[in-house]
Amino acid sequence: MNEGELWLITGSSKGLGKCLVDGLADSDNAIVHGYSRGNMSGPKNYHHHKADLSDKTSLLNIEFPDLPENCNKVVLINNAASLGEIAYVGSQKNEEIIRTYVLNVIAPHILINKCVQQYQDVAISIINISSGAATSPYDGWNLYCSSKAAIQMLTEVIHKESEISNLDVKVHAIAPGVLDTEMQAQIRAADTNSFSRKEKFEQLHQNGDLKDPNLAAGLIIDIAREIKLIDSIIYRLPL
Repeated sequence: MNEGELWLITGSSKGLGKCLVDGLADSDNAIVHGYSRGNMSGPKNYHHHKADLSDKTSLLNIEFPDLPENCNKVVLINNAASLGEIAYVGSQKNEEIIRTYVLNVIAPHILINKCVQQYQDVAISIINISSGAATSPYDGWNLYCSSKAAIQMLTEVIHKESEISNLDVKVHAIAPGVLDTEMQAQIRAADTNSFSRKEKFEQLHQNGDLKDPNLAAGLIIDIAREIKLIDSIIYRLPL
């Protein structure tokens, strides 16, 4: 009998998050809980929780489920994120700055903290969805670039802490690449005065070079399950 797995996925109602839920639909040993603002009905092993992770009150009210019987592994995937307002510093709305950092940085940090507190008696795998933007400065993306850079450093520090403390916590920051999701549509709709590299992303779309998020989801699931072994804490999917 396979070990039971508890999966906790944010941003589960669309894009990569939805693909992750679908990719686990046929796993008899996986119980999946999703957290997002949108409503969603999923496969029989899926439990949906409506939550706005960019809202402090909603975030702090999130409760993770009790560990199911015969469950020996917990996987937390911090997928929910936003580009935020695509605009230069000096022309941004302060409330949008706060909301984006809460969603992209504070929410993953709090959920990781809660996950390790609650499930430290079993193996824990944490996947933080990152981006090439963490190390590449795109004008107009100051919120997204800086928040993904913060997520990568958080990942590295948690890895170091798990080594020192001997907790059974494995953590990776994974950049899936340019996926065919709603985020890409937002990029293509940006004002060129706020984002000088818009044409690059328009060309990716026109040329059919955006990657299938289902393929990315399958690789991420394999990494979390250690079916696909990777040496790097910071990893870019080979799509």
